[in-house]
Amino acid sequence: MIRQKSVDLYRFQSECTPGYYNGEGMPRPRGESYGDGPIAFYELIRRWRAEGGMDEVLGS
Repeated sequence: MIRQKSVDLYRFQSECTPGYYNGEGMPRPRGESYGDGPIAFYELIRRWRAEGGMDEVLGS
């Protein structure tokens, strides 16, 4: 879900002056930011945790 909602900044960062945020002119192929913003992201995480989160992975 996070990748589906992330904003594609690759083209923008590819054309920017090289610097910290675009890996000196070589940006990552995709970003992992949540496109609906932080409040929606925190709600997504809250629900995920309430439903057990990674319990099945951690063996809890």
